[in-house]
Amino acid sequence: GVFSEEEVSKANDAIDRHLEDVIERQDPSLRNTREKTPLAGDGETGRMDLGGMLGWEQPYCDPFRKMLADPRLAPYYNSLVGTGYRLDHQPLVILQEKGSEG
Repeated sequence: GVFSEEEVSKANDAIDRHLEDVIERQDPSLRNTREKTPLAGDGETGRMDLGGMLGWEQPYCDPFRKMLADPRLAPYYNSLVGTGYRLDHQPLVILQEKGSEG
């Protein structure tokens, strides 16, 4: 894979440190799937979003900041969104539980 076990561990540790900030999206108007479709889930369990990771205290922001500028990933970013990619909104972590959409 692209990331070492240590890099994945640091990202997971950072997420674990901020689990109290997770927001479960249960409101039907916030869902990204239509009811009763294969990816809709059970209709009750919401997708869980965790944002703000670029602004977390150090060292917890570091794995996510590095992902955006990683030279191993930059060619893929450029291919997907064009040369000189930039953020137009904050990235977020999506956490899934059994039954959630997606």
